[in-house]
Amino acid sequence: MGDPLDRLVSFLAELKRRRVYRVGVVYAAVAFVLLQGMDLVAEPLGLPPVVMTVLVVIALFGFPLALVLAWAFEVTPDGVRRTESLTEGSPTPDQDGDPDDASPPPAPRDRSRGIPGAATVLGIGVLLAGGVAWWLLVPSGSAGPDVSTIRSIAVLPLSNLSGDPAEAPFVSGMHEELINQLGRVGTLRVNSRTSVMRYRDENLRSLPQIGRELDADAILEGSVLRVGDEVRIILTLIHAPTDTHLWSESFDRELSGVLALHSDVARAVADQVQAVLTPDEDRRLARTREVDPRALEHYVRGRYLWNQREEEPLRQALSEFEAALDVDPTYAEAWAGIADTYLVPTGANLAPDGLARGIEAARRALALDNTLAEAHTSLAYGLLGTWAWEESEHHFRRAIDLNPSYATAHQWYAEFLVAQNRMDEAVASARRATVRDPLSPIIAYTLARTLRFARQPREALEQLHRMPSDHQREVMLGVGAYLDLGQADSAWAYVLNSPAFPPPMLAELERVRENTSDPISAFSSLMQESGPMPEGGAAPIGGVAPPVAAVILMQVMAYLDRGQSDEALDLLVATVTDGPAIGSGVVDLVAEPLLDPLRDAPRFRAFLREVRLAESWPAG
Repeated sequence: MGDPLDRLVSFLAELKRRRVYRVGVVYAAVAFVLLQGMDLVAEPLGLPPVVMTVLVVIALFGFPLALVLAWAFEVTPDGVRRTESLTEGSPTPDQDGDPDDASPPPAPRDRSRGIPGAATVLGIGVLLAGGVAWWLLVPSGSAGPDVSTIRSIAVLPLSNLSGDPAEAPFVSGMHEELINQLGRVGTLRVNSRTSVMRYRDENLRSLPQIGRELDADAILEGSVLRVGDEVRIILTLIHAPTDTHLWSESFDRELSGVLALHSDVARAVADQVQAVLTPDEDRRLARTREVDPRALEHYVRGRYLWNQREEEPLRQALSEFEAALDVDPTYAEAWAGIADTYLVPTGANLAPDGLARGIEAARRALALDNTLAEAHTSLAYGLLGTWAWEESEHHFRRAIDLNPSYATAHQWYAEFLVAQNRMDEAVASARRATVRDPLSPIIAYTLARTLRFARQPREALEQLHRMPSDHQREVMLGVGAYLDLGQADSAWAYVLNSPAFPPPMLAELERVRENTSDPISAFSSLMQESGPMPEGGAAPIGGVAPPVAAVILMQVMAYLDRGQSDEALDLLVATVTDGPAIGSGVVDLVAEPLLDPLRDAPRFRAFLREVRLAESWPAG
């Protein structure tokens, strides 16, 4: 071998003899285990990402130092001492790194050879550490996710780090308010709470799969820890298609400043995805105030109950909102909660004057804070029920301007547009609602209903067939669509094969089928057999009370089935003069396709004038 090759072989043998290889491997293994452990605890401890970066840099540039120390020193039974150098003619190590016992004794050591050897080891270590640092810390040639393309975000349910179930309403309230604040950023589409809640206990789906199901470009996940009056929220933003970590941060506030915390998070997320805030959006996010912790406690419990949308939880929610106002009468969000409770369809039975109470509560909320999109939406929906069309549209538009991601605003605005006979706009608004809340059953139903009112029964049936038809409202909507197509037999089959109706009701429908032409008339006949209908609805069979508008429609259809069109028209006029207040149910009666044969009759025109819609539905 040539002279340079002999020197290289000798140097590598010396590395082995001094156990430099072994130290390098052990150092790398220990550093890897420590960094992995720190990565696991960094998020629960709320450590910023820069901490991990610093630790990686320290570990990498400690590597060459460890190699130099291994070269220069060795651990012996007598302690740590400098490693002896081998001179020419010294024995080479055997496979175990120890001199061959049969070799002659080593020559006196040459200390001058240790200096260039240590320098060589240091250079090799620095090159290795630098290469690994470049690979880990410097972006690769293939660019990461382009955050400027992120235009939709899904905020997954937040984890309750305290582990105390009693904190669940508070964590739920934090989640809902975070969605609301992010929804104020006009260039971002934020999925509604009802769509993301199905992933609360979901461990099987990957984040890219969740992103595809919600049509979300990014996923925001995190956790909440509350200790006394201190709140910490830890959030991580992930690029959904690639499952790439984009940003992570923790936010700490006192409970009274929790509203400012949500605004700070919304600003931070918008900054990370390069979403530009308009001056109005920036001002709205900046407008936060402190809230009494006691009022906040009642409010978040109220929203937790309200989100169940059932009558008894709504009653309890109402009590919580009122308790929040007892603490702070100027708490606008609590007034909005009362308005929402009275005005959602399930809350209609909470009080005889629930519509008026809901409208008044919404006005009180807006008097305190006119930037609450939820209060504008509730007021607009309540005004729809009083047929104050111009004012209703003003508040719908304002709500959508304040929070373009609020799905309920688009959903209820679609109903308003149906009443106005602006069907193309209505379908577009209903579709926007489904984009923002793709997994909500009621919003999916609203789209199907809007399609039918827009005289698109086939498209309505296609939408219904994509939904589980286990609710009576979906079945009755499908019946109407089949009747629009003139397919009475299909309508009967749709009802009789539905799991939404109990067997006794289906048996009764079969009994009266021979004397009626369609299922709607059959339901009306059964109600008439059961005796006078109570005010506000009826529950003839099966214990389910249909809305007032549905009851009236069934009665009108029964009259038409018997050829009694005059009686049908009299009933329609009576609904808005002497009859019960139908509120937002006027949309059903005005737009119902099955009533098209009556539209040019003078009394139907009188009905339209009474509800201030004659110009929207011209004769002919």
